[in-house]
Amino acid sequence: MGIELKAGDEVLTTTQDYPSVLPAWRQRAARDGVVLKEISFPTPPPNPEDLLDRFARALTARTRVIAFCQVTYTTGQVFPVREICRMARAEGIQTIVDGAHAFAQFPFQAADLECDYFGTSLHKWMMAPAALRENIRKFEATGVSPFAIRSAITGAVDFHESVGADRKAARLRYLRQYWMRRVAGLPGVKLLNVDDPRMSCGLGAMTLTGWDSTALTAYLMREHRIHVRAREVMGEFHCVRVTPNIYSTIEELETFCAAIETASRNRMPNRN
Repeated sequence: MGIELKAGDEVLTTTQDYPSVLPAWRQRAARDGVVLKEISFPTPPPNPEDLLDRFARALTARTRVIAFCQVTYTTGQVFPVREICRMARAEGIQTIVDGAHAFAQFPFQAADLECDYFGTSLHKWMMAPAALRENIRKFEATGVSPFAIRSAITGAVDFHESVGADRKAARLRYLRQYWMRRVAGLPGVKLLNVDDPRMSCGLGAMTLTGWDSTALTAYLMREHRIHVRAREVMGEFHCVRVTPNIYSTIEELETFCAAIETASRNRMPNRN
């Protein structure tokens, strides 16, 4: 709401941007007549240049803002942020980068992204406490509030720095590569990430022919006590997102891979 836009001005984003962000732009469109354009991209895209080119082709003389995720919440796709922001700035377009899934997952400096606005959260890969989201009272001044929640953020930052951003990213990439390589050859498995450090880190996603992603996540929890997330972009794809953290063990990943092996032999009717 702080960006001055008038009717007909265009905001460019993607179909895989965060579900809490897209409705905010749609509300701006309803209020002010702003045009929201959502581009789609393959999962996975062939290279970072493909993502840059999709934004470039969608620009018009009315484009005023490009808002996109540094790392998508769906498959963990990493975007070429600096290249997109440089292209936008050359055209006088402002950029808003959602870094919630990038911050503390792999090393970078926000200034190096060259975006106009950068937002993040601490409760994902920094592993600090989650902030209040659902209740409208989050905007109130509540007086005395639980000090333990705020003080735990310092501990989370200390832990992150003690591990080191480079070591943490290397561990996350290793874990993602481990489970992906184990399931890659199974019947019906499709991986939605390119194993390129420019395009992926700790988040990974897969589909399994014959399984609805929601049914597969429910099966993994019910039968194996494995927690993963079903993700869907309506009209494009659905998948299972897998996000081991640095404390995840190879034994745990082996349990997951064995469960996928079992699921690949016991198919369910696929909604697609």
